[in-house]
Amino acid sequence: MTDQVGFVTYYFWEGNRVVKSEKFASQNLVQRIEYGYDDAGNVGEMVYYDRQPDGTMQRSIVFIFLYYNDGNVYKKMTYHVQEDQELTLLSTQTFENYLMKPNPVPMVETLPHLNAQPNLPQSYRYEIQDTAVEYQMQYRFREDGLLVQRTVADGKGTTETTNYTYH
Repeated sequence: MTDQVGFVTYYFWEGNRVVKSEKFASQNLVQRIEYGYDDAGNVGEMVYYDRQPDGTMQRSIVFIFLYYNDGNVYKKMTYHVQEDQELTLLSTQTFENYLMKPNPVPMVETLPHLNAQPNLPQSYRYEIQDTAVEYQMQYRFREDGLLVQRTVADGKGTTETTNYTYH
């Protein structure tokens, strides 16, 4: 897969699962991601390795995903890898109250061919250090059921609206 910036990513499969991806810039490996799966077959972890100035690949970030039984992500935890390889929790994202409507715009991405949020979440909590912000989402749909608008409110008076069109 080639992205807009020109990075080329290769995906490595074992059976029906992607177990690793490698990202190249100008034919040089700059990042590797290793994927782990939970018992239900969902991506349960993504471990990032980044090229260091000395040429080695060092583990840098770890994402852990927890899911509801219906396949929607419940929690995404982001960890920083310290020099001693210990993990430090950076942030937690929690999603709740999913609508049973198809979600064409997931907020959590794991792999290009998978949707970690097949339904639309109605609440979202973002925690970083000692700060937590809660968001409520409301949706509008076309007559045929397609999503046309998402409104996000943080409970403090800030509202953001996104409109979707289809071609």
